[in-house]
Amino acid sequence: MCTLAVVSLGCAKNLVDTEIMLGQLSKAGWKLIDDFSQAELILINTCGFIETAKEESIQQILELAGYKKPGRGVCKHLVVAGCLVQRYLQELKTEIPEVDLWLGLAEIGQILERLSQKPGNVLQPTKEVVSFLNNENLPRFQATLHHTSYVKIAEGCNHSCSYCAIPLIKGKFHSRELNSIVKEIQMMVENGVLEINLIAQDITRFGFDLDPKINLPVLLKQILVQAKPAWVRLLYAYPTGVDRALLELMANEPNICRYLDLPLQHINSRILKKMDRPETPALIKEKIAMIRDLVPGITLRTTFIVGFPSETEAEFNELLEFVA
Repeated sequence: MCTLAVVSLGCAKNLVDTEIMLGQLSKAGWKLIDDFSQAELILINTCGFIETAKEESIQQILELAGYKKPGRGVCKHLVVAGCLVQRYLQELKTEIPEVDLWLGLAEIGQILERLSQKPGNVLQPTKEVVSFLNNENLPRFQATLHHTSYVKIAEGCNHSCSYCAIPLIKGKFHSRELNSIVKEIQMMVENGVLEINLIAQDITRFGFDLDPKINLPVLLKQILVQAKPAWVRLLYAYPTGVDRALLELMANEPNICRYLDLPLQHINSRILKKMDRPETPALIKEKIAMIRDLVPGITLRTTFIVGFPSETEAEFNELLEFVA
């Protein structure tokens, strides 16, 4: 049996892609091990979002490439996938020739096909940015704790925040089909998963691009009725997309966690405009008040950017006062 070891960097959406690649490899007979020195295939799923993530990804590639050297390891296939590849493929191919296969985001579901290509004839990622979105028929190797799992309901992003490279890397927002999501969750629940974490770059836009158009509350209702998970948790909601229908559903359904991941980024109006965020300070405060009013006891998780270019001390203190 052939052996493989893996490193998955970045966000939960990346982890889902890693699990899909591991599922395909596992089904084909590859055995996952922890010892990189004994792995015939080493897979690195990279992150290319921020500078520190890029540096970590490159460091991991260079470090693990060492296992191809005689006496250090038995690696025959060094495979690098993910956002860094999508963003910097040509540069990476030039600078790190030790890598045997580069996989862009559209190729996550084709790792076996790519591995089967003869050296020199390996298909490379296309310039078109179309992120991979899995379906319930692809095998998946669960890398999380047994009771919890992530389910990707969409990929890409249509927002144009000035600090964010996600649309450049992952392309336009596109939703997964509702039935595919529900079927995957049904299989997870049957296998003992209790907590389902729904993830996308902006879950509140789910279904807007489908035909016919649907929305997140419609998906949640079908998940609860058909798949019956113990808990559903919502991650990465854009503030402008959180509406009364979603909040009332969260309040009335005990199986939906009273938790919302709601990145706000800042509270100063000038900085929000420079970030190309559509929210105003007043809208943010009104939205938070509505959330807490309609879903008592809810836990809100958020992120803020400090030190944004040209931010003044007064603007920073305004954010500090808002958080406090």
